[in-house]
This record gives sequence, C-alpha cells and structure tokens, in this order.
Amino acid sequence: MTQPWVLKCSSSEQAVLEFAASLVGRCGVNLQKALIGVDDKEFVLLARAMREAAYGDSCPGEG
Repeated sequence: MTQPWVLKCSSSEQAVLEFAASLVGRCGVNLQKALIGVDDKEFVLLARAMREAAYGDSCPGEG
C-alpha cells in the first residue's frame, strides 16, 4: 500500500534530500552513496551547504 504523503523523486534528488536532512538533524547519511548519486551541479551545492553548516555565513574562501 502506498502512503499518500510519499513523494517520488530521482535517486540524485533523494541523495540531496538525505544529505540536507543530515545537516539539520541527527539523521545519518552514507556520504559515498550520496556523492556518487549526484551530478556536478548538485555536488557544488552540497559542498556549499556543508561549508555553511560548518562555518555559518562567513565561509572561508568566499568573498
């Protein structure tokens, strides 16, 4: 039986969502699986999200 609240997404979209969830909570993510499943543009977004999660608005190397 399908849950009515379940949304369908691509594997790369799922990887991005799992990664984002791991940054805001105590939800573990398999980084190898997440990084293999994304394209170059999504990888750049994930790297930026990780820097912002670690350093806040003042990310090193960004002006």
